Amino acid sequence: MDRAGLTLQGVSKRFSEDTVVDDVSLVVPAGTLLTLLGPSGCGKTTILRMIGGFILPSSGTIDLGGTDITVLPPERRPTAMVFQGYALFPHLRLRENIGFGLRMRGVARNIIAAKVDEALDLVQLGHLANPYPHQMSGGQQQRAALARALVIEPQLLLLDEPFGALDRALREEMQVELRKIQQALGMTMIFVTHDQEEAFILSDRIAVMHSGRLEQIGEPGDIYDKPHTRFVAAFMGASNFLRGKISHVDDTSCTVTLDEGTFINARISGRAVGDAVELAFRPDGAEIGNDYIGECAGILRGKIVFISNLGGKLVFEIALPSGRTIKVQHDRSESDLYSLGNHVTIRLKPKACIVLDPT
Repeated sequence: MDRAGLTLQGVSKRFSEDTVVDDVSLVVPAGTLLTLLGPSGCGKTTILRMIGGFILPSSGTIDLGGTDITVLPPERRPTAMVFQGYALFPHLRLRENIGFGLRMRGVARNIIAAKVDEALDLVQLGHLANPYPHQMSGGQQQRAALARALVIEPQLLLLDEPFGALDRALREEMQVELRKIQQALGMTMIFVTHDQEEAFILSDRIAVMHSGRLEQIGEPGDIYDKPHTRFVAAFMGASNFLRGKISHVDDTSCTVTLDEGTFINARISGRAVGDAVELAFRPDGAEIGNDYIGECAGILRGKIVFISNLGGKLVFEIALPSGRTIKVQHDRSESDLYSLGNHVTIRLKPKACIVLDPT
């Protein structure tokens, strides 16, 4: 099938006085799976529906494979969409559902039969008889919906939180299967989700959305390790934010002196001595211990005020003398060393610390 890249330029969508998507520009290279990631209401599904032609942008252009499709109706776009609710026709059997789009395009019956067989094998449903949707499990229905979209060989496949209704184990299985299918076909895909883990499993690139705007776009590793804003850092799991100032800069790192009095050597951030910053880190970016002495870099002291059990891990909420509270993750196998009310010492891991502009 043809591979096509997608370009959005200055795309906005307004409903009356409400701007749902605000001046979004992005490029999706051919053969790439891009995930639109963000919380509910951030505009990601609206972007997907504009790409699919179900709603028109208030401004901006959408280009697919060198063709301006901004105002084309859905049926004239070389795209297909998979919905969370499957949208299978209840009165049609499995093979009829999958072949529906081909029939609407006037494809010959023998070709439809061959293509449906191929699509069934692709989504691992070739072993089924020919059931109605109500006779299939949720996972089988989702595979059928995916096959129905793939069988028409779209240049671009759009997926709107398609695995949201599945249980965790089945959702994880479908994520891996979709990624294998995408890589095998080399198809350009746009996937919408609010689930960070799902985005990392699936994506070549991730576009993080917030309040209708594109906060950051990049490869999954860069989004996780090098968030550009406080929102992206928090959405990627950084729950700890401490204020400070840059006190030293060299070629590879900088030193941040925190308001709590300690200092930490962090990755270089392109800032100058004296700049006010915010130091962000995830709960696994620090360690608890009582054997840190002296004025070592990255050492904080505080009191355990709450403990959350996450199965194999515990998360300790620790109140610092400044009044701020941080969260530190710790193996449950060593949990008997620390209890509620204990005064502990925390060591920040320099490579886990992210330097951001203050908010």
